[in-house]
Amino acid sequence: MATRAFWEEDLTEEELDKLCKRAAHEVTKRRLEAPAIMLLEMHKPIANFNAHLALGAAGFLAPIVGFELFNDLTRLLAKRDNIDRLLEEIESQAANRGKPGADERAETPCNTTTQAG
Repeated sequence: MATRAFWEEDLTEEELDKLCKRAAHEVTKRRLEAPAIMLLEMHKPIANFNAHLALGAAGFLAPIVGFELFNDLTRLLAKRDNIDRLLEEIESQAANRGKPGADERAETPCNTTTQAG
């Protein structure tokens, strides 16, 4: 039986871009930009430590989110430069919300009931 290892190789530019866009999309569609930015900025100085700490919890978290996604996210969060790139993507997507060409799914309100007039 083959075993998988974490962090066998660094993220490519394409993988990094895709992960940042995906993570930023999930944050902005839930309108959690402010808490996400605050959390990422606070933990940026200890990013590598946090990524290694997450690896310690891999036995619990990887089965929930999947090995590949967990591995990619920990590689993303292991470097300050990657966190800066993720922050820029979150801010960019938040600023573009509601503009033509932006993803409109994030703009759909949860409560779609209308009042009879």
